[in-house]
Amino acid sequence: MSIEKYFDKNWENINFSQDKQKHLEVILYFINKYSKKETFSYFEFGCGNCYITNFLYQELKDNYQDINFHVSDISRVGLSQCNDDFFKTVVSKEKMSFIELYNQMDIVSSFEVFEHLDKELESHYLNELIHISKQYLLIGVPYKEKLEKRVITCNSCGYIGHVYGHLRSYSMDRFSNLFKDKAKLIEYKLCGSEEIDFNIRQYNLSKKMGYKILNFTCPNCVEEQNDITYFNRIKNKIIGSVVLNKEMQKIEKHPFWIVGIFEKVNVDDKK
Repeated sequence: MSIEKYFDKNWENINFSQDKQKHLEVILYFINKYSKKETFSYFEFGCGNCYITNFLYQELKDNYQDINFHVSDISRVGLSQCNDDFFKTVVSKEKMSFIELYNQMDIVSSFEVFEHLDKELESHYLNELIHISKQYLLIGVPYKEKLEKRVITCNSCGYIGHVYGHLRSYSMDRFSNLFKDKAKLIEYKLCGSEEIDFNIRQYNLSKKMGYKILNFTCPNCVEEQNDITYFNRIKNKIIGSVVLNKEMQKIEKHPFWIVGIFEKVNVDDKK
């Protein structure tokens, strides 16, 4: 999988939606509540095109005598859209250390990143974020996402997997124990568009009948797949109304994102 190429393509254009605006409001709320000093240092792991960090900088820069933003991402295209005042680090798809930043940042953040990492990389970078933070960590991930309902098949390379390359979703228990005994969750908020916990049996039946995601970029070969036609739209609508909608009324609904702030506990960052 060409991770760099996939995310470079994602960040060629800024996509700012109402859903993202709600996300930003929650993030800003946490920063304003938990950062009370005259100076402020902030680090974001996996900043993408910096739509979050650019917004935060504009909102916060006049609130402090000194402000320091450091961002990192695997995509050079994404980083090129970040504010020129930021310190920028290109992250590889392998393990890397931010040892020069250990215990330097007031708030360390990451949004929409850890669901893309395998278990080993997730553990490694969560540990790195703990070391970078002086006290707080602000994390956002999909909440109770049904991964099975976003599985696609690429017509170009045969890839079968999550349409965005997600490897896991996060229950409340999994999220609250993200840092295990190294940091505790002290507050969280749910936000974003509505996620519907489909009955998987019904959803699998709908796929056998021809229901499918019509437009996506393959996370494996980065080829665009577009099956949006009038016929396919009508077919999806009919299958959805007959097979899915009746079941959807009986299933839990909740916001798609969970954003929480963690506080370090008894962590020795000296190495």
